[in-house]
Amino acid sequence: MTTNHGFEMESFYETGEKLGAAVDVIRKDDTNGMTVRYATRNAGEIKFIFTNMRTGAVIEMVYEQVRQGGWTFNPTESTTVNTDLNV
Repeated sequence: MTTNHGFEMESFYETGEKLGAAVDVIRKDDTNGMTVRYATRNAGEIKFIFTNMRTGAVIEMVYEQVRQGGWTFNPTESTTVNTDLNV
């Protein structure tokens, strides 16, 4: 069992499958206390809504599809959080 109850996401994923797999790792980790919902916003854009069930904190992360088919993090449309997600 880990003491880290946060999570990490990369700023770029080469494919939608790799992005989805990264989110699944967080979703399936029973030790982090996180739930995740998906909210498709526009064509080529997806929002992940993470909720820390221990603290009630909600973190929204938006990724946009780039021309090469990869997905890149959009900080402007995402929740601003500090680097310590263990709150």
